Amino acid sequence: MGYEVKQAGITVFTVTNDPETTGAKLLQNTAEAWGWPLEWYIQKEGWDKTFRAQQLGQLAVLTAHPENQYFLYTDAWDTLFVGPMPELYDKLQPGVVTFSGDTVLHEAWQNYQFKARLTPEAFPPVGYGQFPFVNDGVIWGDSRLMIRLCEDYLNNYRPEIINQDYFNVKVAAELALFNGRLRIDSKAEVVLDLMGTQNRHVVDLPGHRVKYVPTGSLPIVLHFPGLGIEASKVMPRFLWDFHQLATESVSEGS
Repeated sequence: MGYEVKQAGITVFTVTNDPETTGAKLLQNTAEAWGWPLEWYIQKEGWDKTFRAQQLGQLAVLTAHPENQYFLYTDAWDTLFVGPMPELYDKLQPGVVTFSGDTVLHEAWQNYQFKARLTPEAFPPVGYGQFPFVNDGVIWGDSRLMIRLCEDYLNNYRPEIINQDYFNVKVAAELALFNGRLRIDSKAEVVLDLMGTQNRHVVDLPGHRVKYVPTGSLPIVLHFPGLGIEASKVMPRFLWDFHQLATESVSEGS
């Protein structure tokens, strides 16, 4: 991308009710190691595992930074950084928001659909290749468009929907209506979802990077959806040092 995008400000943030978990410490440690200016928004009120509280936090952070044209949001408990922030610049485009993809081999996703009473017809794949489903664990792109999506979700909030079902389904349904303004990271160019991937497809590289063999991508964020602390079971070997530091930090604080 050109000079304008490279010079644009980016709001990098997460929303949680508890920044002291091992998963949160792991995210913070990797953010510091890679130089990401991660902002923590603590959403204590209304945090009962509803997606609404998370959306309120996202909206608060985005509207508090009108000077930044772009943003990257990442889940607090089951994501971590594995690459430098400058690599994100070339993925940013004005008026576009990109969602991380979810693998079609993701068995837990099948269970999630069942619990949420969503059928494959109600939640169809919207991408292609390895990661065709919408996943909102990591989102990046144009701040103004994301504010619009957050406001739309909150204005249409229904109490019986206790998680991101509505948001994900709505994004999936509207992907074609925004003339390419909503996209999905189907090739794991920015975010790699490790849940459901095969170990032989994730290769440790020198310099504490990982490569996803099927697409050849070098992701800058890893996502362990639904695993939280259990992420250690599928964590690339070089990340164990960060995980150990996070565990010790939580233990010392308890």
